[in-house]
Formats: sequence, structure tokens, C-alpha cells
Amino acid sequence: GHSDRRNVLGESDAYIAEKVAKCFASGLNVNLTIGEKLEDREAGRALDVLVMQLGAAAAGVPSDGWDRVVVAYEPVWAIGEGAQPCSPEETQRVHSALRGWLKEHVGETAARSCRLVYTGSVNEGNAAQFAQLPDVDGFVVGRAGLDAEKLLSICSTLVERKAPERQQVKPKFWVGANWKCSIQTSQGVDALVGQINDAWAQEAGALADVELCLFPPYAYLDRVRRQLRGQLHVGSQNAWDAKPGFNSTGVVSAEMLNSVGCKWVLLGHSDRRNVLLEADGLIAEKMTRCLARGLSVNLTIGEKLEERQAGKAIETLLRQLEAGTTGVPADAWSRVAVSYEPVWAIGEGAMPCSPEDAQAVHAALRGWVRDHAGDEAARQCRLIYTGSVSAENAAQYARLPDVDGFVVGRAGLDVAKLLSVCKTLAAVKAEECAAADNLKGV
Repeated sequence: GHSDRRNVLGESDAYIAEKVAKCFASGLNVNLTIGEKLEDREAGRALDVLVMQLGAAAAGVPSDGWDRVVVAYEPVWAIGEGAQPCSPEETQRVHSALRGWLKEHVGETAARSCRLVYTGSVNEGNAAQFAQLPDVDGFVVGRAGLDAEKLLSICSTLVERKAPERQQVKPKFWVGANWKCSIQTSQGVDALVGQINDAWAQEAGALADVELCLFPPYAYLDRVRRQLRGQLHVGSQNAWDAKPGFNSTGVVSAEMLNSVGCKWVLLGHSDRRNVLLEADGLIAEKMTRCLARGLSVNLTIGEKLEERQAGKAIETLLRQLEAGTTGVPADAWSRVAVSYEPVWAIGEGAMPCSPEDAQAVHAALRGWVRDHAGDEAARQCRLIYTGSVSAENAAQYARLPDVDGFVVGRAGLDVAKLLSVCKTLAAVKAEECAAADNLKGV
């Protein structure tokens, strides 16, 4: 939608909308540029033109895809050599109107997720004026992008001005469905993935703040990834099986997982620790390798019954957490989820950990991350509960302030139960955010 394409090559709103839809279907993110010409501005039709362009293109965006959209406001009369940029005051009015349109016509989640950027002759001299505007989330630059020093100055200015706002933003809530070896035929895999696709398409709006990742066995990773639609992810239940050389027969590496489209990998599950006897050191080394290859990691930690009864639960958990996160880069905590799995509370007929105990553990884990990696790491790292979560008890745990999601086992094999768990998580957390906003208003 850049002005060169609209006004020189004659691309229509409908054609741009069709390209938006095709790009989304292919897994690409989209920067949609909209802008009014001088005659539109002088005739008082600037907002009408902008909203018309945005509305046309919005038809090609999936309801859960607005976090993959950047809308760039390009006042055509304010670009080019010697042009006078749009004033900061007018830019804010336009961006606020665009955000309001998204909120009214698409929803609050879309308005929060979609980034609005300004692209009218931004340079290192005026970047600070625009960066401080509440509805400006970034820039598109032309000539300044061809000068490394100027580009660095603009980016540094943006980061400096937006840092206080960015510190308040947390990642989406997270749910992982660990299939283990429960589905052992391709027909069963296809049936479950099809049901999940259909359910998530129907409930996309209600689930916009929940990131769902399916963890099938190795044999079905690529099959599942090729069939999943929308913003659903696929992850691996493990990476590597043995330390020596990390290239033994039968081993699956992080590079392989990345190449077939995996986003997440589970490490440290109790099956791996307590049955296959994986040690803290091996898990830590695998975690470092996976993060370095671009994967996100769900690190599972948990105490056994004898450790709990001996009063060593927190000691055990912090030892596992410290060992597992030794190699996590400072800027990678948003790609880490730590799952608390009380080993004594999992399995058929097990009694789940009480919400009070779960919150006490999660608060201790958050405190450890804050003390050892900083406030931002503690905000970005998601703490997940994974002790026999079901559709019936999900609300109790979702209300806990330090629970950011769940890993489910059996519930992940039943679409109705999985959907219920995810919707409960989203609804409870939305209520908490609304209540917090009301208190701020008071």
C-alpha cells in the first residue's frame, strides 16, 4: 500500500486487500501503508480516505492476526526531498483515530496488538517529537535508512522514549498441549488437528490473548505444522537424547526442529528427568543450544513426593531453575516459559496441587528470576502450571497472579476440554486486566 504503489502504479484498495490476505495465508507479516494526498487534506477528507484504506485492507486480516500487522501512516504531502513533515499534534490525532477505528470495528485486542507507525519524512532531528506520541509505535524511514549513523540514532531515540511503556507489556498467556505418545496413527493426528483448527477459527476473538502450542511426537511434527492454521504453533517434546557429540544415531537436533517449523521445545519434563534420568546439566546444555538456534523453550521443573514431604520442594525447584537457565541470554527471557510440574500431582487420579500452594511456588520462582535476571526478565518469562489441569479446575489456577498459562496432557486430546481451558484462561485474565484498569482510573 505504499504511495508509490497506490498513486504511481495505480494499485487499488481491493487489490491491496487481496495481497494482504495472500501474505497472511503464506505466513508473512504485513506493513500496510495508508495516506492521503494534498487535495484530500485540503478538502477536509483526510480521515475519510485513511479509514477507507484501512477498512478495505482489514478484510484480509484474520481476527487473530493483528499482532502481525503494522499500519504505517504516510501523509503523501509530507514526503520527499524538502517536504515539511506532518506536525506531531496532527500525527497523534490521526493515529488516535486509526486506533479508535480498530477498537470499534475489530476489537480491543486488535487495537492493542496492531502497531501504528509514522512514515512522513522522519529523520534523526525530529524522531524524538514523534516517538513521544502515545499512539506512535515506530517509524518507516527512507533516506535515513541508507545512513547507518542516522538509522541508529532514530532507533535509539525510539527505544529511549518508549522504554517506560514497553516495560509494562507482557507476552500473551500460554497453553501447551503435550500429546506424549497418546496418538499413534496419522489418521488420529489429522482428525484432532482438523477439530482444533475449526474450533480456533470460530473462537479466534475470545482466544486472541492466548498462545497455543501443540506438542505431537517427533514423527508427526511436520504433518501437524503443515495443517495448522492461524496463529497456532507446533513444538517438539524434546531435543536430543544423549549428550556425547549431540549427533548420535536417532538424535533430533534443534536445527532439524527449526527447519520443519517448530517454534517451541519441551525440556526437563518429569518423564525425561525421572524415567530417562536426564540430569540438570544435560537439560541446561540442551536449553542453551535450543535458544541459540532460534527455538523458544518450555523448561519444566518439579519436585517428587519425598522432596515435598521433606520440606525441600522450593530448594529442589530453585536448583533446577538455576541450572536450566544458566545459559539464557539477557534478551531471551520472552522465549522462555517455566512450567511448574509437581510430580506428585500428575497422572490418572492424582490430586492437583492446591491453588494456594501453586501461587506460593510461582511467586518464589518469579522472585528468583527477578533477583538473578532482573525485573524485565521476570515480566517476560511466563510461569506455567502443569499439574493435572482440567476444564473443571482451570479457573482456580487462572486467577492466580503468577500463573501465566498451562501445559495440559489428557485435556489437550479433547478439543472441547482444550478449548474450555484456553477460553477460561483468557476470560479470567481479561477480567483482571479490566479491574486493574478501573483501579488506575480511580
